[in-house]
Amino acid sequence: MSEKIILTPDGFLIESFEEEDSKLIEKNDPQVFAYLRSFCEIDPYTTLWDIMDTVRNNEMLSLFLSKYCWCPDINLFHQELDKKPIINENDKVDCLEVYWSSSNHEPTKELSIFAEFHGIGSEFEEEDENIKETFSLSASPLNEYAHLKVKLNKQVKLYSSVDLSKKYKKPEVILDSEKDFTLLDILDAIYWDISYYGPPESRDLFMDELTEKWNNIKNDLSFEDLDLEDVDFADFDDLEDYEDE
Repeated sequence: MSEKIILTPDGFLIESFEEEDSKLIEKNDPQVFAYLRSFCEIDPYTTLWDIMDTVRNNEMLSLFLSKYCWCPDINLFHQELDKKPIINENDKVDCLEVYWSSSNHEPTKELSIFAEFHGIGSEFEEEDENIKETFSLSASPLNEYAHLKVKLNKQVKLYSSVDLSKKYKKPEVILDSEKDFTLLDILDAIYWDISYYGPPESRDLFMDELTEKWNNIKNDLSFEDLDLEDVDFADFDDLEDYEDE
């Protein structure tokens, strides 16, 4: 196909590779299905709210994604977009990212490469390599991060296989390359992740129970024989906001 899709704040834009020609896919236009496997990019100013608002304005696309991404309560997540944004100045998440993940396990020799979705924070150094802090978003309400911009990370790293029946050994990078995304790759990564814990009500209940269990553990701990100099319990106060990956 000689066209690509660009996710913009105004909607899904069809752009020709060969000509200076572009057009927005109209609301409820079934034409969007013809481009699900097309090469896709994201405009630098596009937020998660922009992407999901375009999806909810296409009833057929919403229905398809609710089945394909195992997100039967897709309308409840779309309703969360209308809630007042919760913007925390102390929040560690700077932007959102769709990226490639891979797994390679022995003895099945099964190789998987799939798109995933998470939050990106500040950069830190680990083993002489600069790494950006990442956050799972699946346990957090959409209105806490839907206002953030979404970026694509095309890097694909394949690692040496891991034999789960043997002692763990850090895998080596055997291939470091890039892979383009299709429109379906991006939408699947987003909707699969946000619905990981079920509908919003189940997600919030899960986090309430998890927070309560942690508080109980913290209160029951005996600190008499512990060296607490290097323990910062403030790190766990963010549990209700984000689940650190």
